[in-house]
Amino acid sequence: MFLVVGAIDFLLHDAFNQGSPPKLRTSIERQSSFNGRRLVDIVIANDGGSTAASMKVEGTLKDGRKTVETISVAFDYIAAHSRAQNGMIFIHDASTHKLSVEEEAYIIS
Repeated sequence: MFLVVGAIDFLLHDAFNQGSPPKLRTSIERQSSFNGRRLVDIVIANDGGSTAASMKVEGTLKDGRKTVETISVAFDYIAAHSRAQNGMIFIHDASTHKLSVEEEAYIIS
């Protein structure tokens, strides 16, 4: 009985969320050294019902108020209810500066 109710709930939730806008969550997965530079792995999760295409994400290193370095990366697409991963390679050590990542823009497809 619980399986049937759970399956119906899942199907109804999925049916009503189709076509909803992308719901994007950006996170820093890990940081590591890479050829004398700092590799930062970025993960974007899309919990929405639409694909986000041509996604641009900007990573910024700051020392107080001073911007030390800015990197932009592109994600071709992030399908509905999926995750995508990309990397940013900083010249400066991201572990010794304040690192922030923000979505800049995307196209709903």
